[in-house]
Amino acid sequence: MKLSIIAAVVVLALAHGTFADELDDLLKDVHAKMSKDFSDIINNPEVKSQAQLFLDEKRGQLEPAVEQIQPHVDPFIEKVQSFFDRLREELAKTSNK
Repeated sequence: MKLSIIAAVVVLALAHGTFADELDDLLKDVHAKMSKDFSDIINNPEVKSQAQLFLDEKRGQLEPAVEQIQPHVDPFIEKVQSFFDRLREELAKTSNK
């Protein structure tokens, strides 16, 4: 009985080691293929062209919105800058005391 249990454990250990090696090889192959495929996609001139067209289109859509928002942002930036300038002055006064 003990001999059959020991034999079963040995067989399972060997099978596990073989499976682990096969799995490791499989993962390495998948990683290599994914890296190559991703590189091929990124270096594809058609994909680069489509990406550039997409960016240009989105830039064209955002520029009018930025032009509408900009007049409201500038006064806000001035107020925030003024606040921090006053804060800096107050901190300088308190640190000199």
